[in-house]
Amino acid sequence: MGYHIRTHTGEKPYKCDQCSYRCIQPYDLTKHIKIRHQISGMFQCKHCNDLVSQPNLLDHCKTCSFARRPSIAYRYVCFSCDYHSYKSQNVLFHMRKHTGETPYKCNLCAYKTKYPSDLKKHIKIRHETDGFYSYI
Repeated sequence: MGYHIRTHTGEKPYKCDQCSYRCIQPYDLTKHIKIRHQISGMFQCKHCNDLVSQPNLLDHCKTCSFARRPSIAYRYVCFSCDYHSYKSQNVLFHMRKHTGETPYKCNLCAYKTKYPSDLKKHIKIRHETDGFYSYI
């Protein structure tokens, strides 16, 4: 009902963080991002609007001349938001929020995650019994 009411009020509370697009429903925003900003493994930099392939994202975050850096100490700025860090590893982990990459996989089940610490916790909780792996 809330979505329907917004068609009459003109309210568009869901905003794309990469362009000026606004919409009524969260589904429409998700669809917009997939169609407009993620073209077959490419990601659009919000700072310069270049399309960058996933393997080149980290380098682009370091070299994009349009990204605002609070100081020269912050060598990396995220391609999709204003997150910044002087460590490449921090930006690499952060970017997984935007790319959806889940490189850490459990070898005992189908669980996948973005972070090695989450995989370690998963194995400890789901597969270890008294220090031994349980194959459930």
